[in-house]
Amino acid sequence: MAEKLVSISETFNAPIDKVFNWFAVHKNMDLVFPGNKHQTITPAAGENPDGLGSVRQISVGALLPAFEETVDIHEAPAAGKGGRIEYFISKGSPLKNHRGVMLFTEQAGVTTLNYTIRFEGRIPGTGKLIANSLTKQLGRGMPVAKLILEADKASD
Repeated sequence: MAEKLVSISETFNAPIDKVFNWFAVHKNMDLVFPGNKHQTITPAAGENPDGLGSVRQISVGALLPAFEETVDIHEAPAAGKGGRIEYFISKGSPLKNHRGVMLFTEQAGVTTLNYTIRFEGRIPGTGKLIANSLTKQLGRGMPVAKLILEADKASD
């Protein structure tokens, strides 16, 4: 089956730490992917329950079974270095070879998120349908994230 790629780049008039920390919270992904529900089911060790090693359950709708994603790279931004979050589907789903990558960079107080999701459908024809659905969800969800992250610039 052919690999599908969903990709979006969004800029935020907000510091990289604020943007990274917001996207690192699993529950916030409900806003990025409207209609989906994200719940941490296995917290990561340490201070951040949604960090490295955490597992989130995603419910897409009543007709589809929930699936799980595991965060296997969680690198917070550091002096002069961007941030990175990567995850894969670890249980369930009509997808295979799934990989989500969020790369965060900052220049002059403006943060850019480059977000890619690669996968293959297990059933012929499902990959294209899912890619189209993810693209539409991100098109509706990213402006919401942008509004939230840019709403209170004074708190930065």
